[in-house]
Amino acid sequence: MEAAAELLAQNGYVATSLEQVAALAGVTRGAIYYHFESKEALYWEVIGPALKQSQVLLRERVEKDLDPVQGMRDFLRNALRTAQNPRRKYLYYQEILPLDEEMRQAARDDEREYERLIAEVIRRGQERGQFLRGNPKIIALIIVSGISRSARWYDPNGPVGPDEFIDTFSRLILQGLLARPGGADAEPATE
Repeated sequence: MEAAAELLAQNGYVATSLEQVAALAGVTRGAIYYHFESKEALYWEVIGPALKQSQVLLRERVEKDLDPVQGMRDFLRNALRTAQNPRRKYLYYQEILPLDEEMRQAARDDEREYERLIAEVIRRGQERGQFLRGNPKIIALIIVSGISRSARWYDPNGPVGPDEFIDTFSRLILQGLLARPGGADAEPATE
């Protein structure tokens, strides 16, 4: 899997062959097929865990009814770190299409659940008067889109380091979400 992650991130899905993965891993192509039924299955095994981990963290926040502000802060840090992981960012945020229809549907289902959980954290923050009013689903999609898009343009080796980038992005989102005490936007959401 490490060999696959490295080659897929470096070359992309189409330009990576199972022969290349086998050579880098020091195994035969048959050994790969023993563990994975297809190139798509190997690809999904490389990219799937990061999304699942984010879902687990979000689900825990929602189920335990923990502070939405801290939940959003934790989510942003985790999601942005995942989006900047050089072995996963290109794969997940740009190349979901090579999956066969069944895996693509599973990926879409995972994405919808991820978005639903983010929207739930936002909705709870709105109900508590912590976040500005607005459609939680739309806000969640805007946040996810910003994270996804950053995986295309942000260079962790550039002049702004990953910690500074994550802090700036997180602060911008949270300051945009936070309700102003005593302001009209502090009222609970009605959507």
